[in-house]
Amino acid sequence: MSTQSLLLLVNASFFLCILGITGGIVLYNWGTSINIKYPKLKGVFVVVANGLIIYLVSIPMSIKLTQKIFLEKEYSGIVIEKTIEKHNHNIPYIYIRDFQTQERMGVSFKRKMYNQIAIGDTLSKQLNTDFIEIINKSKVLNISKEQLFGS
Repeated sequence: MSTQSLLLLVNASFFLCILGITGGIVLYNWGTSINIKYPKLKGVFVVVANGLIIYLVSIPMSIKLTQKIFLEKEYSGIVIEKTIEKHNHNIPYIYIRDFQTQERMGVSFKRKMYNQIAIGDTLSKQLNTDFIEIINKSKVLNISKEQLFGS
């Protein structure tokens, strides 16, 4: 699936779920005035169902999208920040600053790889390759996308 298609799918799923949550709130608050049986129960169900879709589908799709973009680009940059996104399922994120463009890029890694990368390490990725080179003071690692993100 192309990056553009994946981006469109992620945006559409978020939009439809937010629309569904809004519809559930409307149903909950004004359902009796439009003669709907059990509007509060149906409203809560719609909100919860759409919330689960966001949690189970849209968030994982957006993570896959950032990983796909990270692997398609060419860059060489220094790790400037490592964080565990507590508000986002405790996902480990690494942020780098590209040497050429000065762009700040963030991506989630598998925890095992996250623990091997330190602030100050250099991450380098050549165009049309499926691995990232990690350079630190003591060693150079060539890491495949399966090792970084899983299969």
